[in-house]
Amino acid sequence: AIIMAQDLDKTVLLVDCDLRGGTIHQLLAVNPAGGLSGILINDIPLESAFYKTRINNLTILPRGDIPHNPSELLGSKRMRRLLEELKPKFDYIILDSPAVIPLTDACILGSQADGVIFIVQAYRTPRRMVEHAQNLFKHVHAKILGFILTQAQDYTPNYMYRYPHRDKSDILAELTQ
Repeated sequence: AIIMAQDLDKTVLLVDCDLRGGTIHQLLAVNPAGGLSGILINDIPLESAFYKTRINNLTILPRGDIPHNPSELLGSKRMRRLLEELKPKFDYIILDSPAVIPLTDACILGSQADGVIFIVQAYRTPRRMVEHAQNLFKHVHAKILGFILTQAQDYTPNYMYRYPHRDKSDILAELTQ
């Protein structure tokens, strides 16, 4: 969300949809009070739940108080209406959800979103779990846009350093095209 807001110069809303334990408010040092759950349960005004950040073009909608029924709230008509109301206000809306497995929350959100991007931790997330998660999203007709691999190690074979006329970044750029 930060990179999109800075590099693309587009308005971005980051919504913490992890109503069970989201931590975006802690990472960005904002008060979670009100937030998404406040909008969905208590009908608080939308604008009072937003937090502008020090990052240009980035707005946060924290999770709010932890409700008793997170999955039901995320799958509610009120949530669908909220997303429709938010679409014209921002260029991009990023819905941060809890892990796909073992909760249904991510699949509920994936079915409402324009697309899903998986965040997969290298060397920790088993391939079969990623495949299972993909199948869950396909089952709810969510559009999978791609994957982000985190904590991957940058590895360049030693033989690539034998070419003094080319920069390592140029070679890597060619390999990834």
